[in-house]
Amino acid sequence: MNGEDGRIVRPVLRAGLVTPWSIDVEWDDDVAATGWMVRQMPGHGRYEETGQPFWRVTGLDPDTMYEFRVFAVDDDHAEASGKAMIRVWTLA
Repeated sequence: MNGEDGRIVRPVLRAGLVTPWSIDVEWDDDVAATGWMVRQMPGHGRYEETGQPFWRVTGLDPDTMYEFRVFAVDDDHAEASGKAMIRVWTLA
């Protein structure tokens, strides 16, 4: 959902499907956003771009906590929403 003034807002993250080896992170779409940047810790140390309001990561270790940080970007990537963070444990 976008803000009152048409600007992108901070995504609200939630865990989707979680297995011992994978995690799906999901958030609501925002019509003002052209994409999202996602960072996984531990894992890749840089932000990766996705055009969809979800992120699937595989090849994880069982019974391990992972942290994901996400922010939305606009058409020219000059304006970004606030970063959102979620921590999710893989299944044992």
